[in-house]
Amino acid sequence: MENKQNFVFESNRLIACVDFLKWTSTLGDAGIRAIETPMRGVQISPAHTDLFGFARDDLGLMLAMDAREAPWLEHLPIAAALHGYDDRSSLLLMTEGLTVMDTLIPQIAIEIHVPLARCGDLARETLLGFCLVRQGKPVRVGRIVPLHIPETWQQRRASMANRPSSASRFFAGA
Repeated sequence: MENKQNFVFESNRLIACVDFLKWTSTLGDAGIRAIETPMRGVQISPAHTDLFGFARDDLGLMLAMDAREAPWLEHLPIAAALHGYDDRSSLLLMTEGLTVMDTLIPQIAIEIHVPLARCGDLARETLLGFCLVRQGKPVRVGRIVPLHIPETWQQRRASMANRPSSASRFFAGA
């Protein structure tokens, strides 16, 4: 039973990665570009800011997207989020690396532009959840991840550097 659950879990993560790539292909050449700092990944154009929002429930702050727009958000292997690393209104979602049939799919960063006025004071937040808006109501999906500012992110990187490679793999490309 555990093997079946693990297979389903890993399959959902892989499908979410494929769905994310398919979704980004709908944004056009001007809608997405490659980034190298603070880690390798993609930047969603500021023109697509309206695709993202914030919601709050009893557990805390959530990044929100319409369920029809972002089915990938539910299972995408996001490990952490970072804000305040630049002078733009950017939130960086950092995925885990995945191994599929002995092939490593590297971790990536997804930079999105979000008006900070939509979420209140991000500096007070330490966790970020995710939700899909279905029929006008936010439905929490996925997991809750640490929400870092540059200082706490650097501290985490330093502490992870001394751990075994499987635990530090997430920060290896940063």
